[in-house]
Amino acid sequence: MGSITLITGGARSGKSSYAQRLALERSDRPVYLATSRVWDQEHRLRIERHRADRGPQWETVEEPKNLSRRDFRGRTVVVDCVTLWCTNFFYDFDSDVDRALDAVKSEFDRLAAQDADFIFVTNEIGLGGVSTDPLQRRFTDLQGWVNQYIAQRAGGHGRGRGARGLSGGRPHHHPGLGDGAFRRHRQKIDGLTKPLGSLGRLEELALQIGWIQQTLTPSLDRPYNIVFAGDHGVAEEKVSLSPKEVTRQMVDNFLKGGAGISFLCRQHGFRLRVVDAGVDAELPAADGLIDLKIRRGTRNFVDTAAMTREEMELAVERGASVAAMCRDDGCNVISFGEMGIGNTSASSMWMTCLTGTPLEQCVGAGSGLGSAGVRRKCHVLRQALDGYAGDRSVEDVMRWFGGYEMVMAVGAMLQAAELGMVILVDGFIMTNCMLAASKLYPEVLNYAVFAHRGDESGHALLLDAMGAKPLLDLGLRLGEGTGAVCAYPIVESAVRMLAEMASFGDAGVTKYF
Repeated sequence: MGSITLITGGARSGKSSYAQRLALERSDRPVYLATSRVWDQEHRLRIERHRADRGPQWETVEEPKNLSRRDFRGRTVVVDCVTLWCTNFFYDFDSDVDRALDAVKSEFDRLAAQDADFIFVTNEIGLGGVSTDPLQRRFTDLQGWVNQYIAQRAGGHGRGRGARGLSGGRPHHHPGLGDGAFRRHRQKIDGLTKPLGSLGRLEELALQIGWIQQTLTPSLDRPYNIVFAGDHGVAEEKVSLSPKEVTRQMVDNFLKGGAGISFLCRQHGFRLRVVDAGVDAELPAADGLIDLKIRRGTRNFVDTAAMTREEMELAVERGASVAAMCRDDGCNVISFGEMGIGNTSASSMWMTCLTGTPLEQCVGAGSGLGSAGVRRKCHVLRQALDGYAGDRSVEDVMRWFGGYEMVMAVGAMLQAAELGMVILVDGFIMTNCMLAASKLYPEVLNYAVFAHRGDESGHALLLDAMGAKPLLDLGLRLGEGTGAVCAYPIVESAVRMLAEMASFGDAGVTKYF
């Protein structure tokens, strides 16, 4: 029986490149097993370009379906990719999922029986929501079941890239980099001209970012800060000092460059974009504004669910599209902020429902409530919690109590992880969004850098509940992504340490530890 490694992720997430690097670490003459059918001359030319890019050390084998008929004993083989392989069976069996699944499993079993080192590359095609096309839904099911089957046979040796199929948990040494690669990364850091561990959290960050980017020489490119804006129906209950009109006014302030996040983005080289997720006003088109409005504000969750399931799913999809837009622009490090009167109330409800923390410990001053205001806010939220008739699932808690801007942030975080981006997590509200994302797919935490501990009551407890270690503690509670952008220079220092610091050997310095 051969050894099996499974690498999964979304489009352009670096799966194939990582698989090829892994194969070259294991063999000086690996095999590239291509499962794509050649549909036309243009496709053939593209295949030839990819073959040339891989280099002469690779043996390329083209086999769209019957992989096991080739003899790979003693070889390291990259199977790229499972999705195209499944497509060929699905097409040949006239979209019959059961027949295609049985055929793929049987062929996989025959192939895996060979004494070879197999590295399977597959795609995550189900993260972005449920397709309206029944044919696409059937293929998504087929792909998911095949991925599960291969992962089970991998025996714990799978490597993940993508918001459903990552390495799992929040491992101390990020096994997704590969044990050998991790050791080399650790050796590189330990070989720099410093005592072991003397750069503390910078070293931890360097390891994490190296894992995210699957390289020993990571970089931070074209950082974005996205502010999601939306109004909350619960603001009708006077849970905030500020009226909801402030949301519209602050969006205008962001776009004019006068907000706190505005100067911080200018200072640290971030591109600032504002997303209208659900502002209760008609906003005119403007540079820097992205109109993805679901509705003019959510419903009042004291009386009913804040949004419908369809609205929630749409918000997740639209949030994901924003992260993908940033990645397409060359961004690989992203932070998210929010603007929405009433969103600390929504966040408190998420926190108590998803962590079990008593509601009273989750509720704080928001934009500046005094003690009497906090008590009233807590009373209102208790009333809403007592009246909640949902099933307590993550999705139900999100739709019942959330804001459109918060749900979009969840979708953006999941997509950013799938695309292999570093996610800078801001304050109380965005930490709750990361909490919800991690309850859906725990692997997203591997991509998260918690920027700061904010001054909002409940944030410290939330961070502790998530096992998160923030970089800063500046007493911030503005939101907007301000704490995340403030922390960026520390993250940049970790990357610069790897790129610019000399090793003992290069510097001619004797190790002094």
